[in-house]
Amino acid sequence: MFIYVYADIKTLFQPEIPQQIISGIVAGMTINQSFLFAAALLMSIPPIMILLSLTLEPTINRTGFPLKELTRIQRLVEEHKDEIKSRWEKHFKS
Repeated sequence: MFIYVYADIKTLFQPEIPQQIISGIVAGMTINQSFLFAAALLMSIPPIMILLSLTLEPTINRTGFPLKELTRIQRLVEEHKDEIKSRWEKHFKS
C-alpha cells in the first residue's frame, strides 16, 4: 500500500501530470468512473486479504505442509544436497 502512495505522490511532482489528470487522460488512458472504480477494487484486495488472514480459522487460512512433512522434506533435501546442487548448476550453465 505504501508503494502505491509513494508512486502517486512522486508522480504528482511531474509538471505535466496535474494537467493530464484535470483533462481526464493520463499517459494515453482515459480516467473515468469505471477506471477509478477498478483501481479502487484493486487497491482494496491487500487489506481484505490481511483482514481475512487475521479473522479466518487457521484450518482455512493456513493450509500448508504439516510439521511431519516439513521435517521429511528437510531430511530429503539434506540427504540429496550434492545431487541437487550439481543438477542445478548443470541446468543453469546451459
